[in-house]
Amino acid sequence: MKPLILLLAVLATLSAGKKSDKAVPLDPRHVEVDVRYMEPLRWSPRSVSYGYSLTIDGDSVYVHLPYMGVVHQHDMENDGLNFEKPLQAMQVTRGKKGRAILSFSCRKGFIDYYFKLTLYPNGKAYLRLMPSNADAVSYDCEWH
Repeated sequence: MKPLILLLAVLATLSAGKKSDKAVPLDPRHVEVDVRYMEPLRWSPRSVSYGYSLTIDGDSVYVHLPYMGVVHQHDMENDGLNFEKPLQAMQVTRGKKGRAILSFSCRKGFIDYYFKLTLYPNGKAYLRLMPSNADAVSYDCEWH
């Protein structure tokens, strides 16, 4: 009988500490994420310095991201991942446990940038960037 009581006590403790399954309160036209960690395709994951971010404001995206990867077709007038461009498309879906998933793209010169941003109710975010001319890279972020 004691193992059953112990099991019930453990389950009660786990359920009391469980995070809320509330959905992310989201206005997809005003989202800002701060990058804390990057995961390049061909190199080791690493922490990044302060100041890297991605912001969606209205119909524009402001990109200031670090990048490590192989560029397959170089744009000679490219200033990297530091630009502001209009959004071409955005799709918002709801995931499990209250997550919000924003899929959007923008174009800079001849390069298309595809983004998948997953926002979690606890303030964490995961960003996947897929440029049309280079290796993909992922970022662990915080959103507000």
